[in-house]
Amino acid sequence: GGTNRFWTGLGGDSLASNTNNWRDGRAPGAADYVVLDGAAAAITWDAGVDGLTDTVSRWTQLEDYAGTVTFRTVYPGQGDFTNFVISGDAVLANGTWTHVQNSGTQIYRLAVEVGGDFEVAANSRLNAAGLGFYLAGPGYAPLVDGYSYGSAAHGGQGGRQNESFVHATNIYGSVFAPIDLGSGSANPRSRGGGAVLLVVGGILKLEGTITADAQTAYPSGGSVFITAGGLVGSGAIQASNPSSDSYASGGGGRVAVIFAKPEASFADFTGIIRANSINGNANRRGAAGTVYLETASDKPRGGTLVIDNQSQIPTFYTTLPPADGINRENSLALTATGRFKANRHLTLRNLSIATGARLDLAGRQVTVGGALAVAGETDYKPGIYPASAFGAEVEDSSELLSGRIIIPAPGTILMLR
Repeated sequence: GGTNRFWTGLGGDSLASNTNNWRDGRAPGAADYVVLDGAAAAITWDAGVDGLTDTVSRWTQLEDYAGTVTFRTVYPGQGDFTNFVISGDAVLANGTWTHVQNSGTQIYRLAVEVGGDFEVAANSRLNAAGLGFYLAGPGYAPLVDGYSYGSAAHGGQGGRQNESFVHATNIYGSVFAPIDLGSGSANPRSRGGGAVLLVVGGILKLEGTITADAQTAYPSGGSVFITAGGLVGSGAIQASNPSSDSYASGGGGRVAVIFAKPEASFADFTGIIRANSINGNANRRGAAGTVYLETASDKPRGGTLVIDNQSQIPTFYTTLPPADGINRENSLALTATGRFKANRHLTLRNLSIATGARLDLAGRQVTVGGALAVAGETDYKPGIYPASAFGAEVEDSSELLSGRIIIPAPGTILMLR
């Protein structure tokens, strides 16, 4: 069996590889149990250094531990420590887990696998907020003539300060398996959200927070990708950004939660899952990011895509990344603040559009093979539908561009007022 290993932090630094930081002078091994209490300080888990393991048997943070554990886990190809493994249960009664801050390159993320159950109490969090790209990223909006005031994109495009400023429209990443960092903003300079990759073999009991929010309003949210046996609790999972009234907000990030156990249901979780774009000024919001939910009864990548900007109507519509779209196995759900624009014909299993939501088919059609509900109306049959088959919740912006101007002869003068 394993042995309890207590952190003291008396070795002169925060490195877990330093045996002088552990009681009895021995760092944990793969069969040991890590215990953090009120005497413990901040920890940096630097697996691979001086033989430090990347695996332990159990992990417990007691209620009197309020410190931060930084895992130096990296993306594949960026080093050897790509994943931290807890083969049994993990309990975070207090304290924080995080990853190392990135800059211009995607290097660090929080990647942890828990073989048993994982409890994250109300005072605990997995925090990757503001740890993404800085002055960089696929959704970065660079300065033009020294100005930008345009925010970054990720799951949704960035907001715009006003008509004269640029903003990022180049969304990126995966709807089904989001792993990318959020992009930074140019002016004001700020960091995008980081990335959390969490695998739980048992039940994830979440009363605290798992966040990959942007550092401030202007960058884009990062990524949270969770695979678990099930999810219970009333905590929060988010890849959003803080609110602002002064500058345009970045686009929401991406969140995906996938269940492995057949009995698991999202109804068992009463908390918040969001990737929204927040701003006190209705004209400066970006587009909501994506939230993907999959149960064990769904086919792989056949779950539900939710577009939800929570309490605020976004300024821009969410679109899909070019290489990672939804298909006939997927369902699409738009809440009252959901705004979604099709960039291809949609073929869906189920479609739910709440009152107040907007689906812009943009000249395309939608094919629904199962349940179809629009603004509370559920009498629709499976079939192929144009935008004209529905009410105000379904639009066709291509109709705004369908008119023609005919110049009858050379020398004609056309005056528009």
